[in-house]
Amino acid sequence: MATITLEYNARSSAIRRMLAALLDSGLFRVVTNPGKTRSTANTATLQAIEEAKRGEYAGVVDTSSIDAMVASITQ
Repeated sequence: MATITLEYNARSSAIRRMLAALLDSGLFRVVTNPGKTRSTANTATLQAIEEAKRGEYAGVVDTSSIDAMVASITQ
């Protein structure tokens, strides 16, 4: 069995009706994973988020070019 992940605007009544009709066909079933987040951050990202929340200054990112940006991030 294959798995399909859908992202949609839950406020759209037309989309909700289309999904309901599709699910009512019996060809698909809904599988939810409430514990899973949209993306999983790595340890370095989580550490950087905590530092930012504490107000620690990480430095300046040079965005004048791609090479300059990568160099300023990886120093």
